[in-house]
Amino acid sequence: GIKGGILQTCLWLRGYDKFFLDLAMNKDYADALLEKVLGLYCRMYTNYYREVGEYAQLVYITDDLGTQVSLLMSPKMFREQVKPKFKAFNDHLKSLGDAKIMFHSDGAIDPLMEDLIEIGVDILNPVQTSTKGLENTLELKEKYGSRISFHGAIDVQQIMPNSTVAEIKKEVARRIHDLGTNGGYILAPCHNIGYDIPVENVVALFEA
Repeated sequence: GIKGGILQTCLWLRGYDKFFLDLAMNKDYADALLEKVLGLYCRMYTNYYREVGEYAQLVYITDDLGTQVSLLMSPKMFREQVKPKFKAFNDHLKSLGDAKIMFHSDGAIDPLMEDLIEIGVDILNPVQTSTKGLENTLELKEKYGSRISFHGAIDVQQIMPNSTVAEIKKEVARRIHDLGTNGGYILAPCHNIGYDIPVENVVALFEA
């Protein structure tokens, strides 16, 4: 399947530095580009659903909103300029069929969790536990787990490359306990299995 997102596409088209400046200083242009890309994605997915909609269980959208320690933009900017486009896209997807929406954002996005739930995100990926605000997965589950499912949470930046087999198994057990209680958790690495991760740690992850 194809993935991608409205904001991410605008950042790629303009360049990250230019489009963030657009959002701050050239708002009419930023809104026009976001709206144009929104329209393209809606038409693209309409075509997909026409062909394979009856088989589709999941739509995967990627649109990074955070860094290791903060958001890429203020919550105010997101809510005023970007969130309405995300909601329109999600509403369109929901109108086409029954597929769940899995939204990918790396980074410290806890300040926007309520916003993502509000606009219809069903599954959050990758739950990057190495970032500020997402370390405590028990708290994450308690706050949001009745309204959204989680995919990921096994850290590939520090835990998977640097831990012992025993530590890997303990980490997996912790995340299953925290996020998997009463369901709603799909266990997975936070990102690709990199060359820096020992094979025995990968095996331990799957065994656990």
